[in-house]
Amino acid sequence: MTDTLSPQTVRTDRIVIAGLPRSGTTYVGKILDAHPDIRMVLEPLNEEFGLRAVDGQFPYVGERGGPDRDAAARLLDDVVALRGGWRRFVMSRGANRSLPRKALKVAFGSRVSWDWRIDAAAESMGKARVPVQCIKDPFATFSLDYLWASHGVRSLCMVRHPGAYFHSFVTQPWNFGIGRLSRAQSLRADFGQTIPTDLWVEAHSDRLAYCAVLWKLMAQYVHTHRDTIKVVRHEDFAADVRGQVEEICDYFALTIAPSMERYIESTTSGSDVAPEYLRVHSFVRDSARVADHWRSAIDPSDEAVLRDAIGDDLRLLYGEW
Repeated sequence: MTDTLSPQTVRTDRIVIAGLPRSGTTYVGKILDAHPDIRMVLEPLNEEFGLRAVDGQFPYVGERGGPDRDAAARLLDDVVALRGGWRRFVMSRGANRSLPRKALKVAFGSRVSWDWRIDAAAESMGKARVPVQCIKDPFATFSLDYLWASHGVRSLCMVRHPGAYFHSFVTQPWNFGIGRLSRAQSLRADFGQTIPTDLWVEAHSDRLAYCAVLWKLMAQYVHTHRDTIKVVRHEDFAADVRGQVEEICDYFALTIAPSMERYIESTTSGSDVAPEYLRVHSFVRDSARVADHWRSAIDPSDEAVLRDAIGDDLRLLYGEW
């Protein structure tokens, strides 16, 4: 993407944390949310509990025209402007939540949706409640160039080694489905050149193929826009959380707050290297061991198939496997 924005047009009241699911976006968002001047907006582009206007995952605004492009652009414009209503919470969602908590969310909506409404009302009156809204959303991964070019919103994209990404993804009972993604013709045409047709077909029913398709699309997209997206590798982040957070804050023109340092300290000195089943928002880890945990835990046959599927795209973000 061509950098057409002058420094005067860069927004300081919006930042975006993106990256494929299970790449560390929530943890980074939680660290930034610990800053007194930042509020994390949790996944407005998630069609399960985000904005009602969301129709499928991973909106993409490519150069080609058409209704899909226009709809994606309108949706992203609404996210930046804090416009639009949120979906009702579904009782069947959140298997690790208590029944009373679910009932409250079904009846009154989530805390994120209420913050969204209150913040939107406050901004409409020129009295923002917080200086910075941090939009934490894996489904914004293929929208970062549009958010920069059209709104001056800076973004960070978390990336993770495909082996670690696949292993972490399949430890949870998630299946986002690839139907809408496979019908995103502009995205496929722009960044799916290295993805064979049979891999797309397999991705409809095979989670390994699904992860491979997503990772390859992401790697091509991030590599293309590497000059305007800050890329942070999950492995580098785990090895030096404090140092990486300092770099992230510098990028977003922020200063690390004591509350952020306390949160980092409380979450990097644990004994676990992976979350328990369905406890994906528990972040206390032995950070030094997180990066390579997947190598001893992944099925060797899965690793071999994944390695072949990723192919040369690995070198866009990593060196050797």
